[in-house]
Amino acid sequence: MKNTLIILFCITFFAVSCKDDEPTTPTETTVEAKDYSGIWSGEFKGGDGGLLEMTVASDNSMTGRGYSTQIKQFFTFSGNLNTHGSLDGAESNLKTTFSGQFSDSTATGTWTNLDGSIKGDWNLKK
Repeated sequence: MKNTLIILFCITFFAVSCKDDEPTTPTETTVEAKDYSGIWSGEFKGGDGGLLEMTVASDNSMTGRGYSTQIKQFFTFSGNLNTHGSLDGAESNLKTTFSGQFSDSTATGTWTNLDGSIKGDWNLKK
Protein backbone atom coordinates (compact mmCIF):
# COMPACT_ATOMS: atom_id res chain seq x y z
CA MET A 1 0.00 0.00 0.00
CA LYS A 2 2.81 2.36 0.88
CA ASN A 3 4.49 1.75 -2.50
CA THR A 4 1.20 2.40 -4.31
CA LEU A 5 0.83 5.79 -2.59
CA ILE A 6 4.40 6.73 -3.45
CA ILE A 7 3.85 5.75 -7.10
CA LEU A 8 0.59 7.75 -7.27
CA PHE A 9 2.30 10.73 -5.67
CA CYS A 10 5.18 10.54 -8.18
CA ILE A 11 2.81 10.25 -11.17
CA THR A 12 0.71 13.18 -9.95
CA PHE A 13 3.81 15.30 -9.29
CA PHE A 14 5.26 14.45 -12.70
CA ALA A 15 1.97 15.24 -14.50
CA VAL A 16 1.58 18.60 -12.76
CA SER A 17 5.20 19.64 -13.27
CA CYS A 18 5.13 18.73 -16.98
CA LYS A 19 1.98 20.76 -17.57
CA ASP A 20 3.88 24.06 -17.14
CA ASP A 21 6.64 23.23 -19.63
CA GLU A 22 5.17 25.53 -22.29
CA PRO A 23 7.35 28.56 -22.92
CA THR A 24 6.04 31.69 -21.33
CA THR A 25 6.31 35.15 -22.77
CA PRO A 26 6.93 38.11 -20.53
CA THR A 27 3.92 40.28 -20.00
CA GLU A 28 4.07 43.62 -21.72
CA THR A 29 4.02 46.65 -19.52
CA THR A 30 2.27 49.64 -20.93
CA VAL A 31 3.76 53.01 -20.25
CA GLU A 32 1.04 55.58 -20.20
CA ALA A 33 2.05 58.73 -22.02
CA LYS A 34 2.08 61.84 -19.87
CA ASP A 35 0.10 64.86 -20.92
CA TYR A 36 2.52 67.70 -21.66
CA SER A 37 -0.09 69.79 -23.46
CA GLY A 38 -0.34 73.45 -22.58
CA ILE A 39 1.60 76.68 -22.76
CA TRP A 40 5.15 76.68 -21.40
CA SER A 41 7.04 79.97 -20.96
CA GLY A 42 10.50 80.96 -19.86
CA GLU A 43 13.81 82.09 -21.26
CA PHE A 44 16.88 81.09 -23.19
CA LYS A 45 20.45 82.24 -22.51
CA GLY A 46 24.02 81.60 -23.59
CA GLY A 47 25.42 83.07 -26.81
CA ASP A 48 22.11 84.92 -27.12
CA GLY A 49 19.23 85.38 -24.74
CA GLY A 50 15.60 86.30 -24.57
CA LEU A 51 12.08 85.11 -24.01
CA LEU A 52 10.78 81.73 -25.08
CA GLU A 53 7.33 80.14 -25.25
CA MET A 54 6.28 76.66 -26.38
CA THR A 55 2.76 75.38 -26.91
CA VAL A 56 2.35 71.61 -26.75
CA ALA A 57 -0.79 70.09 -28.29
CA SER A 58 -2.52 66.93 -27.04
CA ASP A 59 -0.77 64.87 -29.76
CA ASN A 60 2.62 66.11 -28.40
CA SER A 61 3.29 68.31 -31.42
CA MET A 62 4.95 71.54 -30.36
CA THR A 63 5.14 75.05 -31.76
CA GLY A 64 7.23 77.77 -30.23
CA ARG A 65 8.20 81.36 -30.50
CA GLY A 66 10.85 83.53 -28.97
CA TYR A 67 12.46 86.92 -28.97
CA SER A 68 16.21 87.38 -29.29
CA THR A 69 17.55 90.34 -27.31
CA GLN A 70 20.83 90.21 -29.24
CA ILE A 71 19.46 90.54 -32.76
CA LYS A 72 16.16 92.14 -31.61
CA GLN A 73 14.08 89.74 -33.67
CA PHE A 74 11.17 87.34 -33.12
CA PHE A 75 11.54 83.73 -34.29
CA THR A 76 9.37 80.60 -34.51
CA PHE A 77 10.08 76.87 -34.35
CA SER A 78 8.25 73.55 -34.26
CA GLY A 79 8.83 69.92 -33.38
CA ASN A 80 7.43 66.93 -31.50
CA LEU A 81 7.81 65.46 -28.03
CA ASN A 82 8.00 61.70 -27.61
CA THR A 83 5.88 59.85 -25.02
CA HIS A 84 8.61 60.39 -22.42
CA GLY A 85 8.66 64.19 -22.91
CA SER A 86 11.86 64.40 -24.91
CA LEU A 87 12.10 67.18 -27.50
CA ASP A 88 14.75 66.40 -30.07
CA GLY A 89 15.68 68.78 -32.84
CA ALA A 90 12.93 71.37 -33.07
CA GLU A 91 14.01 73.67 -35.92
CA SER A 92 13.54 77.44 -35.95
CA ASN A 93 13.24 79.83 -38.86
CA LEU A 94 16.62 81.30 -37.74
CA LYS A 95 18.38 77.94 -38.29
CA THR A 96 18.52 77.14 -34.58
CA THR A 97 17.77 73.71 -33.08
CA PHE A 98 16.13 73.16 -29.68
CA SER A 99 16.42 69.88 -27.72
CA GLY A 100 15.39 69.08 -24.18
CA GLN A 101 13.25 67.25 -21.66
CA PHE A 102 9.78 68.06 -20.32
CA SER A 103 8.54 66.95 -16.90
CA ASP A 104 5.25 67.61 -15.10
CA SER A 105 5.72 71.36 -14.70
CA THR A 106 9.20 72.28 -15.96
CA ALA A 107 11.20 71.81 -19.14
CA THR A 108 14.91 72.34 -19.75
CA GLY A 109 17.24 71.90 -22.66
CA THR A 110 19.86 73.27 -24.99
CA TRP A 111 19.81 75.24 -28.22
CA THR A 112 22.42 75.70 -30.92
CA ASN A 113 22.58 77.51 -34.24
CA LEU A 114 23.26 75.76 -37.54
CA ASP A 115 27.08 75.86 -37.39
CA GLY A 116 27.31 75.41 -33.61
CA SER A 117 29.04 78.75 -33.01
CA ILE A 118 26.21 80.13 -30.85
CA LYS A 119 24.53 77.94 -28.25
CA GLY A 120 23.06 77.93 -24.80
CA ASP A 121 20.36 76.63 -22.45
CA TRP A 122 16.65 77.18 -22.11
CA ASN A 123 14.15 76.58 -19.31
CA LEU A 124 10.37 76.78 -19.15
CA LYS A 125 7.56 76.45 -16.64
CA LYS A 126 4.01 75.38 -17.31
